[in-house]
Amino acid sequence: MPINQSLYNALGHIFKQVKIAKDGQQMRYVVKTNHLNGHKRAEIVEDQHGEEYRVCCPFCTDDRYRLWISHRWNTQDTLNNITFSHLVNCFNDGCDLNRDTESPLRNDKIDDLRKLLSPFQRHTVSIQLAHVEEKVTIPRLPEHTVPINQIESWHSAAAYLTSRKFDLNKLATDWLVLYCEEDPHPFVDNRIIVPVNYDGKLTGWQARYIGKCPKSLPKYFTMPGMRKKRVIYNYDRAKQYTTGIITEGTTDVWTLGFQGIATFGAEISSHQISMMVNAWGDSGVILLPDGDVLTTKEKKTRYERLRSRLLESGAFRWGVLEVLMPEGTDPASMSSKELWNYILHEAKRQGYQHEIFSEHAYTGACRD
Repeated sequence: MPINQSLYNALGHIFKQVKIAKDGQQMRYVVKTNHLNGHKRAEIVEDQHGEEYRVCCPFCTDDRYRLWISHRWNTQDTLNNITFSHLVNCFNDGCDLNRDTESPLRNDKIDDLRKLLSPFQRHTVSIQLAHVEEKVTIPRLPEHTVPINQIESWHSAAAYLTSRKFDLNKLATDWLVLYCEEDPHPFVDNRIIVPVNYDGKLTGWQARYIGKCPKSLPKYFTMPGMRKKRVIYNYDRAKQYTTGIITEGTTDVWTLGFQGIATFGAEISSHQISMMVNAWGDSGVILLPDGDVLTTKEKKTRYERLRSRLLESGAFRWGVLEVLMPEGTDPASMSSKELWNYILHEAKRQGYQHEIFSEHAYTGACRD
């Protein structure tokens, strides 16, 4: 039986099919108080969101039940006068309800969803208050992992990466890539683990599905509590170079080497732009998206939004060089040498006169 029967029934009226994740689990959170103004807010304890209801998002092209709605959404903690009004997230990149996208329309879409459900939901919802406890979240890697170059060559993870021409020894030594042998979480168990560091410290990780990922599963699972649009993959090393090269994913960076960065998807946040400006405001950046960015109306709109956010900032002295990959390819589908040659060719074709390639550019590149 759903914890929030009223919300579950309302979703059923609108969406017909509703899936339940983490059945029966209560959300757990910490109440934090601003001692200057007395304002209280709730901070969810790591990976303790509790029961969530999955439906196909009405605000994007989702058909895989990627809109997740907490059982506590639109309810109140009356003791602390906190309303849980934003516990909604669509996992589709580019959707206005994807919290990592930082869309200015997110609040409007949440209101639209609330209005859509209100005729079918009681206005007063009584839910047992989950236990509240203090807990400091310290990023840590999954426990049962080994360096990616220590697994047997016949293993599916090794076979997958070598089939994509990646050097396992370089992945292990330069990028600290791991394999998770066992984990209770199904999206972590038997996956490739990619650590994410910032300022010399672990800030999170992503777990990559091995091989071609079924549509029903996330290809990349992000560590609970890691806000991926507030970090940049390989930022610490890339900022030491004169020019930054912006890609979507970690495998693209492995192909480029230490000069590349990844934004964890096809969107870019204002916080990530600020980080880029801090590193390359006195020089410039190269935008290197996947080759499918213009193949559909939705992807084209998403890319134009990313592009305009970078260009409109006007914060890069040398500007932004766009290098579009051939359709059907992405940076990680080329060898490291081929990719660098392609970037340099495009820069010359577009008359780009500023420094891109240095003697250390290939450092960290690990795709043959």
